[in-house]
Amino acid sequence: MGQVIDFNAYRNVHSMDIWTNPSQPPTLKTDRFKNILKDMKVGAVTPTALDSLQNRHGELSLPYIRNIFYRFDSGDFGKSCDDDVHQNKQALKEGLMVMGVYPLDSRDPKGDDVWMIMDAGHETVTLLLPEDY
Repeated sequence: MGQVIDFNAYRNVHSMDIWTNPSQPPTLKTDRFKNILKDMKVGAVTPTALDSLQNRHGELSLPYIRNIFYRFDSGDFGKSCDDDVHQNKQALKEGLMVMGVYPLDSRDPKGDDVWMIMDAGHETVTLLLPEDY
């Protein structure tokens, strides 16, 4: 299991700004869900994902990780296709697995990705590399 980080301590879903690039000011997305992670008990990052993020972002890796959790929490599933977004919306209603896909480095959106997976039951959310799955 990866490093456990308490993201609930940082969440304010009513006034939350969504970052697209941690080196630029946050931008507010208006059409979004709220509080997808309300039932989350554990937010984890796999060791390989954490290493990759730290190699890319250095001291900004934790804010970038928080940003991905915030985006996911607000219904921004990143690079997921329209069909996957529709499937995620249905999965949220039914308590099934939900997944988001985000760039490992927002400065290189066509580069490597990290996945955010919320397990069925919506209590555990993991940020991982595709090869960790």
